[in-house]
Amino acid sequence: MEKHPLIKNKLTYPIISLSIGKDDLFKPFHILQERSHAAGDIEVANFQQLDQTDQVYEENKRTLKDGFELKIVMLQSELDIS
Repeated sequence: MEKHPLIKNKLTYPIISLSIGKDDLFKPFHILQERSHAAGDIEVANFQQLDQTDQVYEENKRTLKDGFELKIVMLQSELDIS
């Protein structure tokens, strides 16, 4: 089975301080996730089988759809603010 490299996109910006509630964080995330799922559905609908077997084609469609799943990652780093 051929392995494909993972594509990771990161947006970063140094933030000195942040205080946010869980609901405030997840509301825009859910909106983005709905839009990402809709985009994934469009891509899967346009994905052509060409010369793939049915099994490989279905597996590739699942992989394509899984690529539109968003995840929140929050990292903390120690900052020296002088």
